[in-house]
Order: sequence, then structure tokens, then C-alpha cells
Amino acid sequence: TGPLSVPGNLYKGMSKLTSISHLYDHSVLGSDIPDGWFEGNTVLTDVSYCFSNATLDKCGDNTFKDCTALSNIHEAFSSASINSIGNATFKNCTAISPTSSHFATFSYIKCNSLGNETFANCTQLTSARDIFFYINIKRIGERTFANCVNINDNYTMGIFYDSSFYEYEANLESLGDYTFENIQVMPMNGIITSDRLTTLPPHMFKGVHKFYINQANGVPPFRMPNLGACDLYLDTDDYHDYGNNIFESDGYYGIPRMTDT
Repeated sequence: TGPLSVPGNLYKGMSKLTSISHLYDHSVLGSDIPDGWFEGNTVLTDVSYCFSNATLDKCGDNTFKDCTALSNIHEAFSSASINSIGNATFKNCTAISPTSSHFATFSYIKCNSLGNETFANCTQLTSARDIFFYINIKRIGERTFANCVNINDNYTMGIFYDSSFYEYEANLESLGDYTFENIQVMPMNGIITSDRLTTLPPHMFKGVHKFYINQANGVPPFRMPNLGACDLYLDTDDYHDYGNNIFESDGYYGIPRMTDT
């Protein structure tokens, strides 16, 4: 049998659809996922493993945007092979809140491009841990976690964890700006791990009021051995923990020296 072809209006009007768990797990899709495939479904709660291990060329914009009851996104795109994923995949999904230690939503994925605002305005999201764990994504767009004001997990390790430190070739080359815009208190353990990313977006922490490190787990904010000089603008001077500058501490494999301006 050949690749599975799915019509663009397949789920239109399915007002009682509450779960698509494992729906396209290990599927080979011969057609693109259209824009807004499940957008605005206010009863959908579970998309766990829905595209896990799937193969397809393109997943359009707004796939789950405004699915305000959606809470389970565990491994939704894990180990998938997708050329591009559009904008606002989970934007405004205000019910997403951790029910376990991590979601691993995009873990182990192979993808050239992930669009803007993937989790923007997910106001109940309190942890970003492992969402992008061991990724093989080349480009990630802007405002990935913008306005996720309640992220406060003190063990945030592995937000953007490049597969270069696992078994795949290093791939993450570009991270869009305003990544963590308006997160009130920014946990800084293991924010980015990548050996091909050479710069940080200048406004990635716009609107952040406070930074902190969980000293117990010993994981630095950045492991970016090829990071060069870059401008990083902060809206607060509260980036010290135990008297140390969070962006300068030894072993962070990132910003070797911060100069206040």
C-alpha cells in the first residue's frame, strides 16, 4: 500500500471529537496536513502520540490553535519526520498543564523548519522541560513560548536540546527572537544545548522580570561551544543568583562575559 492520503476537510464539523491519541502514529502521509486542521475544537483534550513516528512533508499553520480544552500533548510529534511545521501549532491552548514530569512533545523529531508562536499564550503551561528534547530541527521560529506567563519549573533542563549531544548530526542553526517573551520568572537550567547555534536572539528574554538557577541540579543555562559575540537585551537587572551573574558562571559553555549597557 502507498502513502495515506487525508482530505483537508476530514475533521470539519466533528464537534464531539475529544481524542486523536495515536491516530497517525507510524503513518506515512502522502498529502500535507492543511492549515487549521483541528483549529478551534473546544472539546479536544488528547493528542498524545497523534503524529508520533509519522512521515510527511508539511504540517500547516494553526493545527491545534484555539483548542482550549487540550491538555495532553505527550509525544504528539515525537520521532516524526516532517519537512516543515507551520505557525501557531498549539497557540492559545490554555488548558495545557503538566500532568507528568515532561511532555516530550517534539522529542527526537527530524524537521527542517518549525514556525512561529508554537506555544504562544499557553497560559497554564508551567514547565517547558523536555518539550524539545533531542531535537533534530534546523530552524525554530519566533515567540515559541511568548506569554506563557506561568512557566516556573525549577528543573527546566532540555527546553531546546539539540540532538548533537545524542546520536544524530547536530542541526539547530537558527532560533527566532522573543522566544520567552513575558515569562515572569525565567528558570535558567538547560535552556539551550547546541553545537551549531552560533548566536542568541537579542530579545529572547523580553519582558522577563527575574532569572534564577536551581543550584541543586548543576545544569548550566547554555551549552553552546560555538557561540560567538552577540547582543542580548534584558528588561531587568535581576539576573544574579547566590551573588553570581547567571550569564557568566564558569562552565556555562555560552556567554563568557556580559557587559552591561
